[in-house]
Amino acid sequence: TEFIFDVCYWEENKTLLENSKGITDGLQYVYNFSQVLGKQSMSRCMLNFVTFNVFSVDDKEQNYGSGNAAFMGFGKALQGEYHNITCKFIDTDNDLDSVWKELHAVSRDYLVVYRKGKRYIQYLERKDIQISKPYVFNSEGVYIIAGGLGNIGIEIANAIAYWGAKNIAIISRRTLLDRKDWERALLDLEQYDSKDIQIIRRLIELENLGCKIHLYSGDITDSHRVDIIIKDCVNKYHKINGVFQCTGIGVGQSGMPISAGTVDIFNSS
Repeated sequence: TEFIFDVCYWEENKTLLENSKGITDGLQYVYNFSQVLGKQSMSRCMLNFVTFNVFSVDDKEQNYGSGNAAFMGFGKALQGEYHNITCKFIDTDNDLDSVWKELHAVSRDYLVVYRKGKRYIQYLERKDIQISKPYVFNSEGVYIIAGGLGNIGIEIANAIAYWGAKNIAIISRRTLLDRKDWERALLDLEQYDSKDIQIIRRLIELENLGCKIHLYSGDITDSHRVDIIIKDCVNKYHKINGVFQCTGIGVGQSGMPISAGTVDIFNSS
């Protein structure tokens, strides 16, 4: 069984807010559809997503539909969870003949891009990189890590602290105890969330490396809150050396499987 989704939720003549709502509505539709499919007793199902000018194959091309790339990430998660569902993305410059041929081709390529009749595929190439000396991070100024209390964010913080960063600002939706209460929490583990305790221990390790940690509670989708945080970082440290984007969501903040979620949880994430 095959299904085709024409993904056109990001349009050049619409505002950012209008495009964001369109993408959210489209993802919700695909989410609901995939939950229904997952409950069916079919041996194989193919979902084809057709997009227009989402990906750039060279530095000169304008990829004005890049917001629709959100469906690509969802498709990867979908076929990873449901073994009877395969997803494929076909991005075109409005060459519908090539799209039609690709729909009938036998191919394992997850992403195919057509530009002026030429077919491109996405692949990873292994490279051996010789580093003569480790990268040195600035001790002055601050580095910002969005999603810094997640597993990836904590590892990034540890790496840049080890390589010389002395000031790290972490933005997270999770709210921790005040710094003055950390030692008390470590002495009374049963009274506190185990994940919070784990994070506190990792942050103390960073401090032992000589790094100053500043925690900001906030959601990076809240532009007003982000503006306040950026201004505060500039006032405190005068210079922002770099920003690491480590935020990520599954279906809901816990990253539960698609099959276990609900529409409300999906929308809240």
